[in-house]
Amino acid sequence: MTGDFNMSIANFEHTASAIQSDSWNYIHILLDTNELTR
Repeated sequence: MTGDFNMSIANFEHTASAIQSDSWNYIHILLDTNELTR
């Protein structure tokens, strides 16, 4: 039971960091296009 709980925490942290890096990439893409169109 404890092992499953730890695994779910690890999965959650992995997913959270993946979402975070994805949104950072998205923000940088938006900034890059703004620089290009200016």
